[in-house]
Amino acid sequence: MSKLSPSQTEMLKFFVNGGTVELCTSIGNQLGKTAFPKGKPTKFNKLVMNSLLKYGFLKPSREEYVYGLRWSKVEVTKRGLELVANMESSNETF
Repeated sequence: MSKLSPSQTEMLKFFVNGGTVELCTSIGNQLGKTAFPKGKPTKFNKLVMNSLLKYGFLKPSREEYVYGLRWSKVEVTKRGLELVANMESSNETF
């Protein structure tokens, strides 16, 4: 896999530091809405989050229903944690 872009690296760092995102996955006018229970990152882009999901650095961990809307919680994976540990041990900019 090629090196992560600066925006991907910044978002992965947000998740590694305990950040999570809740994403509405119910069909309707709330589809794609985001909630940040532990604080919002300085920059958030759904395309960047989707690329990290595609690469396997993030995963949907659970779903819950709130007022009839389905929300999926997105968290960092073991692979994402390992990548950050490798980047820090090799003194790459993170």
